[in-house]
Amino acid sequence: MTATPLSPEHSMDQQPSLADYLRASSSSQHRDTETRSFITELMSGALSLADYTRYLGQYAWVYEALEQLVDRVSQVDRSEIFDPALDRLPAIESDLAALGVTDWRREHPPLPSTTACPPVA
Repeated sequence: MTATPLSPEHSMDQQPSLADYLRASSSSQHRDTETRSFITELMSGALSLADYTRYLGQYAWVYEALEQLVDRVSQVDRSEIFDPALDRLPAIESDLAALGVTDWRREHPPLPSTTACPPVA
């Protein structure tokens, strides 16, 4: 992932928020992902509920790692770095439970593509 230039609304003396930086630096990856066949099939309703459940199970691993990382690097009030309203893992776990998954870690172990990015130390 490479950082993209700041948008015109950010002058040199005004730093963008973390959310603005992440949005700008990952926008091309998001566009690429949104056009992959799995996502287009998912969004069109062509995939099964089991496919969606497996997908959500992988997202649980991703968001668990992201939220743990935020907790580890937050030396100050966590809300200054990460908006707690953006925590996704509790909602993902709730959705998985509603879909009949009792233990997502056991039932949906991480796929190689989910673990392909090395952990951030």
